[in-house]
Order: sequence, then C-alpha cells, then structure tokens
Amino acid sequence: MKKNILKLYLINFFSNLTFSSVTWFIYLGRNGLSLFAITVLQSILNLGMLLFEVPTGIYADKNGRKSSLVLGFLLIFLQLIAIVILPSNFILMILVFLLAGIGYALLSGTLESILYESLEDQSCATKTFGIFNGIGYFSLIIGMITGGFIDQISGKGVFLATSAVVLISLLISTLLKESDKTSGSYEVETIGQHLMNFLTVLKEQILNFPLFFSFSMIVALVSLYYLFAQETFNEINIPTYIIGVIFGVSHLIEGSASFTSHKIEKILGITKTFKISLLLLSFFFTFLIFESQIFTVIAFLGVNMVFGILDPMMTSIINNIFVSKHRTALNSTYNFISSVLMFIFSPLIGLFTQYMGHSLSIIIASMSLISIFLIILSYLLFSWKMKKNA
Repeated sequence: MKKNILKLYLINFFSNLTFSSVTWFIYLGRNGLSLFAITVLQSILNLGMLLFEVPTGIYADKNGRKSSLVLGFLLIFLQLIAIVILPSNFILMILVFLLAGIGYALLSGTLESILYESLEDQSCATKTFGIFNGIGYFSLIIGMITGGFIDQISGKGVFLATSAVVLISLLISTLLKESDKTSGSYEVETIGQHLMNFLTVLKEQILNFPLFFSFSMIVALVSLYYLFAQETFNEINIPTYIIGVIFGVSHLIEGSASFTSHKIEKILGITKTFKISLLLLSFFFTFLIFESQIFTVIAFLGVNMVFGILDPMMTSIINNIFVSKHRTALNSTYNFISSVLMFIFSPLIGLFTQYMGHSLSIIIASMSLISIFLIILSYLLFSWKMKKNA
C-alpha cells in the first residue's frame, strides 16, 4: 500500500494548493457582499457539513471512500466555478456554498481513514500523519503566497487556478486502491443495519465524548480565526499580497511544527503537550487585544504553530480509538462537532462586528479565550471520567 500513501500525499498537496483561501473573503467583499453576508455564506457551508458529516461518513464506510473523494472534489470544483461567474449573486452563492459544504463533508476524515488503513505499521501513525499534514501545510504556503500575487492581477484568476488543482486532486483520487480492511473483509450491510451499528459504537464511545468535544473545539476555534484573519489584516491596512505572504509563512511554521509533533509528544507525553499547547493558545490570542500590526501577525503565526503540533497528535488519538469498520463515520462525528460550533459562531462574529461597532480582533480574542476555558473544562471532565472508570 506504499503507492497508495504516495498518491494520498499527492492528493493532499494539490487539494491544499488553494490559491483562493487567502483572498476569497476579501474577493466577495469587493463584489458587494457585506461582512455579515459573507459570514452567513460560511455558516451555510458549515450547515452543509453539519447536516451531511455523519451520513457521508456512513456512506464512505459502506460504499467506499474513493467515491466519496471524487464526489467531494467535484462539488467543490462547481462552487469555485460559480464564484468566478456570479460572485455577487447571493442566492446562487447560498446554493453553491451549501453544495461545497456537502463536498467537504464527503472529504472529511476520508483521506485520513484511507491513509491509516494503508499503513502496514499503525504504530507509525503519528509520524505518518505529521508528514501528511506537513505536505498540506507546505502546499498551502505555495498556494497562499502565489494566490496573493495572482489577486493583484485578477481576482477571478485566483479561483480559476484553484479549480484546476481541485480537478487534479479529483483525477488522482480515481487511482486510489482501498484497503481490504474496508472493501469486502466484512459482510455488506443495509443502510439501516449500518446506522444501527454506528449508533451502537457511538454509544460505546460516550466516555470519550468530552475528548471529542475538546479536540473539535480546538479545530473550530483555529478554523474560525483562520477564516477571519484575512479581514483582521485588512482592518489594519495590510495589502492582499502581503497577507498572502503572512499566511504562507504561518503554514511554513505550522508545517515544521507538524513534522516535529511526534518528537514533542515522545519527549513531553500527550497530556503535558496538550496542557502547554492550551496555555500557548491563550497567550497568543491575548495579543489580538492590542490591535497593532506586529501583535496581530505574531498572534496569527503563534496560533498556527501550536495547531501544527496538536493536529497530528489529535488525529492519531482519534483514529486509535476507533475500530476499522466505523473509523470514517466516527471521524466524521468528530468533525461534525466542529461544524456545529462554526455554524453557530461564524455569523455571530460577523453580526457583532458589523452591527455592534466592535473591532473584529477584540471579538475574536474574547471568544477564543472563552472557548479555551471550555476546552480545559471538557478535557478535565474526560480525565476525571477515565480515572473514575479505571
């Protein structure tokens, strides 16, 4: 399955070569959409992920993960083309952002599940996921820096270039081979039977829910900050091409952190790494309160560095908890919680910023610190339950 892993690395490279990720928020604003309208679109995307996260995970476990990848990339490709053609048509944008949400739900946890199943030695999971994530981060660096400069020439050109690399990802996905562990090693069930078995496994994992929640909150928190970072930089008059460079540097730092994640985990242990990471996240988010260019950039770079350490560690822990047959479905449940949180908080941030006169940096800093407090409580609850049931 080594060739499979190389193909997955390639898919991860091209699918993360998203030139538009650093400009889409600003691009839609240029085309007449308000900050609140853009956050509503983001919320619609999260709604699509929210409604289809678990069903698409079950579909992938039953019918194959390769087909989920192909369909997911196709829906995202259609969204990008629609943004090029009619970016100011809010109704059309609602529709394509919903479809893109379904597309991301189809992709959610699927690449990671195929990668885990392709490993000959699961004890190398953290290292492999670190390399996998690191490749994605370095791809993002290229895409973001390049995207910022392409935007200076043509805003639409950014989205056309992104649609091209998504199409490449789709084509490589058709060449993947699914593991025997997920393609015929157990009896094929009906959707009803599969759903009942999934719910049974989920019930068995109820003790792990605080862990799911704390990890999902970290993903949602960093994702929301990442989403609004474009506008926070725009608020303090940083030009688009410089924003692209900042995003690129942040992912260079995040990718480097991801490559060393397994070494840090080995030295400090999972528990200590997690606690120190939460303290560092709180420290960096506090910088946003100062609303200066230098502190805003430091905060962004610092948060991405910490997430680079945490992400492969969290992915490895979640995959180790799940049995092969239900791994994608439960990975999707983990991402489902993140989608719920983003669906709730994305429009709230836009609403507070646009209609209450607060700066975006202050609102993000406040909500982030509250979120970290909840993450700590959730993690403490998980630790207490584990000790109680030991």
